[in-house]
Amino acid sequence: MQYNHETSSGPSNTNWRQSCSAQEEEHFVGLTNNGTTCYLNSLLQSLHHTPKFRELVFKWRYDPEHDPDQDHCVPYQLQRLFAYLTLSKRNSVDTTQLTNSFGWQASDLKVQHDIHEVFRILFDVLTDGSHSKETDSSPPQKNYNNDSNVSFSDLFCGTVIDHIESVDEKKQSGEVYQTTKVDSFMDLQLAIRDVSSVEEAIESFLKSEEMKGDNQWCCEELGNKKIDAVKNLKLAHLPYILTLQLKRVDYQTNTPVKLGNKVTFPFVLDMSKYVDDQQHLFDLYSVIIHSGDALTGNPCMEMMRLLAIPQMLTCSCTAEETQS
Repeated sequence: MQYNHETSSGPSNTNWRQSCSAQEEEHFVGLTNNGTTCYLNSLLQSLHHTPKFRELVFKWRYDPEHDPDQDHCVPYQLQRLFAYLTLSKRNSVDTTQLTNSFGWQASDLKVQHDIHEVFRILFDVLTDGSHSKETDSSPPQKNYNNDSNVSFSDLFCGTVIDHIESVDEKKQSGEVYQTTKVDSFMDLQLAIRDVSSVEEAIESFLKSEEMKGDNQWCCEELGNKKIDAVKNLKLAHLPYILTLQLKRVDYQTNTPVKLGNKVTFPFVLDMSKYVDDQQHLFDLYSVIIHSGDALTGNPCMEMMRLLAIPQMLTCSCTAEETQS
């Protein structure tokens, strides 16, 4: 599930890139299913219909010294595919050259890969690992409409503060033992077993967790002694595109079972209660839904993308479904 903002494409040096950014889309172009690649096609369509992501893909420049083999250069093949999706008059285009750049063989096209992992791998290639660098808990706010330095990481990466403190054990000074770390995230993975809405799932994700019994905290200051503690998560920074993963897989007697309970979601998600002094309204624009059971080989997750709502801009909403 994703929420997003509309932006105009910047100028380019080549004619086809200018056409891609300026042309009115007269019709939608599909993607050929090359085996069981419907999950990949849904992901690619969702990304292609994300204006800022599409703009960054078209701005990317091929460097033959860095990637001498175009056939195995993922950004090059993704850019090429997006150009066809934007300019082609055909009903559908083929993804074979893109999947070949992944290093996939014919047998890989018959396997329903984890859409979540495929997105992460694609993201790693596009950012060249830059998103894994240490992240500040309060990165500077950017103007996503005008900032030419906006990156793929800026679009999808947020930060969360993970804080743990002891319950009973205290230092001689009377202070509690505690630890705080800042992690980056590309999506929020939300459990839905006992919830009926996305808002409830977010509340559950962020609620305090008691660490006791078999789940005690190993305190380094006490030589990794296990003690009772409380863990809290706080969202420090939200990305431009907020991706939510609704986890529909559960395990009963070690057997994966798909949860079929209804989970409602808003078209506009207000995150103001979770973040301070930030853009907090997100407009739903993409939903990818798993259709099938937990044994089909496709992950039982629903992906929602939400785009931050900028002042005086409007956003589009799209929905896609993956078939198993």
